[in-house]
Amino acid sequence: MRIDLIAGAIVAVAVLSGPPSLVAQPPIRVPKAPGSFDYMLVDVPAHRLLVAHTGSRAFAVLDLKSSAIDAQVYLDGAPHGIAVDLKRDVYFVGTSLVPEIAVISRRTLRVLRTIRMPGPVDALAFDSAHERLFADEDNGQSIWVLDARDRIVATLATPQDSDKSEFDAAAGRLYQNFTTINSTYVIDAATLNVTARWSTRPALKPHGIALDAMRKRIYVAGTNGWLVALSAATGRVVERAAIAKDVDQIAFDAQRGRVYCASGDGVLSVVDVRESGLTHVDDLAVPKGAHTLALDPQTGDVWISYGTDRDDYVMRLAP
Repeated sequence: MRIDLIAGAIVAVAVLSGPPSLVAQPPIRVPKAPGSFDYMLVDVPAHRLLVAHTGSRAFAVLDLKSSAIDAQVYLDGAPHGIAVDLKRDVYFVGTSLVPEIAVISRRTLRVLRTIRMPGPVDALAFDSAHERLFADEDNGQSIWVLDARDRIVATLATPQDSDKSEFDAAAGRLYQNFTTINSTYVIDAATLNVTARWSTRPALKPHGIALDAMRKRIYVAGTNGWLVALSAATGRVVERAAIAKDVDQIAFDAQRGRVYCASGDGVLSVVDVRESGLTHVDDLAVPKGAHTLALDPQTGDVWISYGTDRDDYVMRLAP
């Protein structure tokens, strides 16, 4: 057991064997009133961390080279999902409270326009081949598909509460979790048809999802404390590992063969991925409320976000 000081709070870092998988670095304050965070994403070409600062209705951008906040772009709605369109050089940010998608310039970090939506927007996923944006209805029963002109060209009827999604560019598929039916839908990006429904059991109320392109697997985390690996060919559960409960987002580090699972209860589980299977290797204590994360694939750094009674923070966890 190791004791760390994180943002003024003493936390114990549980290490199952050997040195910890990740080492916490000094937290970085995110200005504005304390509040919650949602999706995080690394823009690799721009060396940026993109953060949905939901409680402050802001889209925060951090420079990964300097570890400094470049900007907080304030929005009318509360931000959730984030997607990047490199061709048009824009970020998409979906919002609730005011149901919109903000289109933000990657160059100037200014809002270029907003797209009014039929309902609140949660997760976003971008298909660069067809120049389509998939937008989940927050706690609803729809996925909206927008074209390159920012028009809704299709509305996919779905079960209640679509959650995290992952786009597989090589296969031309969207993998979409649904917490109410303990399943992942497979949506063909060309036809927009649902081609399969895969059970995630024993992972119940599936939230986090990540693609392992090399092994052709989909990792899905349930809030009941199970991580499963689904075959991308058959949808069958081929591996499973116990993780912390109440995991929200996960990230897969293909270079190091690790799945990072963020629980808002103050635990980040680390699962080793090998041909022999999944092995739960660490439970790292992190600040409570850190239920979202993003991976920098170039460095292996894992970024988390959380709020306190005084301020909000992002933090780098270095391998």
